[in-house]
Amino acid sequence: RGAVVAWCLPRTLSEAARRQGYLVRGHCPGGAEPILKYVAALPGDTVRVTAEGLTVNGRLLANSRPAARDSHGRALVAIPPGTYPVPPGRAWLWSPHTTRSFDSRYYGPLELRGLVGVARPVWTSHPALPAGARHGLLPAELARETDTLLVGER
Repeated sequence: RGAVVAWCLPRTLSEAARRQGYLVRGHCPGGAEPILKYVAALPGDTVRVTAEGLTVNGRLLANSRPAARDSHGRALVAIPPGTYPVPPGRAWLWSPHTTRSFDSRYYGPLELRGLVGVARPVWTSHPALPAGARHGLLPAELARETDTLLVGER
């Protein structure tokens, strides 16, 4: 939980995301680029979907309230409200950076085989870091105010 990952969406979802302009051309199935998201929930966790957003094991995730429309005014369909135990071999992805993230609140858990790699911070800048710090890890609530350079590794 909490790792930033590069992930290939399943072919049909990837194709739909490209048609909507959410993803650009890439090497994943369906011809789209991988998404870059945080791992919100893993097997054994429980995700609850409500109008207020996603909770994982009882903790509300920042910026996880489903939007009714995308940035172009098109209707979005979120996962139906309910409680979802995360099954083996799957993960829920999400981004704390914006309410407009195309993530698991719209398509649910993804198969782990879509994992391309884990992004590691190599440079992070934020006023909350100690003076002179070259890098650091910040709590998710500060992440959207952070400038971070990420590199991937598989």
